[in-house]
Amino acid sequence: MIALTFSSQYVRSIALFINSRLRRIFRLLLFVLIVIGNKNAHSQNNNEISLTIKSDSLELSETENKIKIGTESYLYFISNDQQPTIKVIFKINNPQNKQVLSFSPSDNYIILDSLKSNSPGYFIGKIKLNDILTTPKPILTVSAGNINYSYKLLPIIIPVVNTDVNVIDAFQEEQKTIEIPITNGFNIKTDNTFVLGKDFDYKLSSFLNFLILTIKPHTTGIQQLNIPLKSILPVIDNKGNSTNNFQIFSLKVNVKPFKLSYINFDKTAIFYDPAIKDNQHVIVDYNSLFEQNKTFRIEDQQNPGGTLVAELFVESIVDNSKKIVCRLKPFAFHKITDGYLYIKDAEKNRFVCNINISEKPKIEKVSIRKDGGDWDESLTVHPAEQIEVRIQGKGLETNKIQFDGIADVKIDSLKSSDEANFFRFKIPVAISNKHISIFLDKKETAYQLNVKDYLKPTQFDFISINYGKTDLQLTNTKFNKPVFYDSTIKDINLFFDPNKIDVNDKLFGKQYINVEIRLLNKDNDLIEIEKIENLVICPGDKSPRKGHYDQSDCNEPMINLNDYLDHKTYNLPAFTQIVITVSHDESKYDGTKGFKKKIKLILVRKYNYDLQLSFPTGLLVKQFGDGGGIGNLSGISASILFNMTPYDKKNPGKLKPFSLGAGFLALNAFNFSNTTTSDLGIVVMGTIQPFRKNAKFSVPIYLGYGYFVKSAKFFEILGPGLQFNF
Repeated sequence: MIALTFSSQYVRSIALFINSRLRRIFRLLLFVLIVIGNKNAHSQNNNEISLTIKSDSLELSETENKIKIGTESYLYFISNDQQPTIKVIFKINNPQNKQVLSFSPSDNYIILDSLKSNSPGYFIGKIKLNDILTTPKPILTVSAGNINYSYKLLPIIIPVVNTDVNVIDAFQEEQKTIEIPITNGFNIKTDNTFVLGKDFDYKLSSFLNFLILTIKPHTTGIQQLNIPLKSILPVIDNKGNSTNNFQIFSLKVNVKPFKLSYINFDKTAIFYDPAIKDNQHVIVDYNSLFEQNKTFRIEDQQNPGGTLVAELFVESIVDNSKKIVCRLKPFAFHKITDGYLYIKDAEKNRFVCNINISEKPKIEKVSIRKDGGDWDESLTVHPAEQIEVRIQGKGLETNKIQFDGIADVKIDSLKSSDEANFFRFKIPVAISNKHISIFLDKKETAYQLNVKDYLKPTQFDFISINYGKTDLQLTNTKFNKPVFYDSTIKDINLFFDPNKIDVNDKLFGKQYINVEIRLLNKDNDLIEIEKIENLVICPGDKSPRKGHYDQSDCNEPMINLNDYLDHKTYNLPAFTQIVITVSHDESKYDGTKGFKKKIKLILVRKYNYDLQLSFPTGLLVKQFGDGGGIGNLSGISASILFNMTPYDKKNPGKLKPFSLGAGFLALNAFNFSNTTTSDLGIVVMGTIQPFRKNAKFSVPIYLGYGYFVKSAKFFEILGPGLQFNF
């Protein structure tokens, strides 16, 4: 560190040196620095713009829907989707501010609609947030030039538990499972572990759109079980604070005493096949009335004479575990909802129990339906596709069916039965697996959904053509009719924008393109035809499926048609037709009809330039300075002119019947008598061709003005002739 010390005399000399003008300059510079500093500070302030969000028909603003968690403030909004789609509205608060806002790319969301200004001072767009369980506090960023504005969002997913549950009947120490309908169950915290209590033991789990509550009551009478439910993501309480404690679920249970001990099995279901007399191991709680190596009957009523449902053989007593290993041999089907079962020693009731005895679950048929269509057994699905799945078989009602890699699955409980289950879900847009295995009771089955990337033709708005100075999309209405172009076409380039093929959840996959080029002259005769086939345009970096497409056959995003043509466009004569046909290769799309676009470019010119050789005869020649009269008639003369003829605008390719040229006139070139005067003239002549104006040979009428070299006189001419065009 360096310290500088100045004497008071030196400081005073410096102060005297700064005169009034320098002080004013200093003040001005200081003012400019303050203004710039304030401007920069203000540009980072979110007060410049205000944000409003619309989600699930609710409108929320950053001023009224802010919540503080710790030291951070968030704009919260309520949604019922694990990947919410929200409409974003920005208002520029300062009318003098002419900022143009745009979304900044982010891993927190996908841009569905870019920000657009529909009215002065307002910008509206739409985004889709990524899975909020993995990104619970996404940040929305917009830019205005070099300035970024950030907004911390807090999606609120409120689980809704059906509280309309009747009083449940249960016996003391009976382990009973209750299914409770829920909405947004993915935000309920469950651990499937028993919570032990004085009056109840209970545990919570979830499956699809149900909360699975398992209870084991200890105390008889009408008992109320209060379960504090917690959310994974925070919710807003009545006071506007953030919390994970969203509800106390209450359940009334009529706990009945039983003279018989209630026996709980370690399994909730036993499978029964009448053709196979099979024993299945079960574990029950220890009771001294169980005798080892003894068989007990299980019947469907307490009184004698009940139907034999199963036999229970006591195999062994596990030391120090208070558990008994048994073998259960079923003889009939039974559902828990049919009533209790009684375990008997001969005709004497010993225990009471309840268990599902059903056919061994078996999937026999799987079919899918898309967009309300017919059921299809092809089982081919696509990323981002919404589907219904129908699974048919036996023993399905009490067994869990799961789809590998699919989290948000909804079951249609109204239509589902023991013979068929119905599910609805969306294939994840970024799914990487080629197959979605179907699991039955946590065991993989032989059935699976086959995931294939979309392969369907899309509109040609991803293709542009440039034959001049600007790129034009093929879908431009300009190409609905022939395009007349009055300049030389140096090149014709086709550009393919890969980022316009897959946009968010609207996926189309690879595009297989054929291009045909035809060149025709002004008489509609074919000059050349070229075909460019098997162009493969792959979706670009913005596609959510970018990493899943095979890139080995992808073409470059631009082709120059002159690279394929023998007759280059820059050498084509006037009124040549360039017909470009772009079409999908329908053989790649399993019979799906593709798109086709024909573009016709016609090279137009205002004037036609040619060299004319003509033989005017009987021209009326009037030389200046020869006195009165109308002039003299010439003999056979010869002229060669560089001629300019305008095209008829109403009839493209057709010439007007008149022209203007300049060149030389050999007056009386073919008269060899001594009495005839010959001379060479430099002329400017207009030509009128009343007949066959496009012919190589015609009879025109001339009118012109010139200068004779030999006689050194100016002259006027008028008359017919014979004309040859080259």
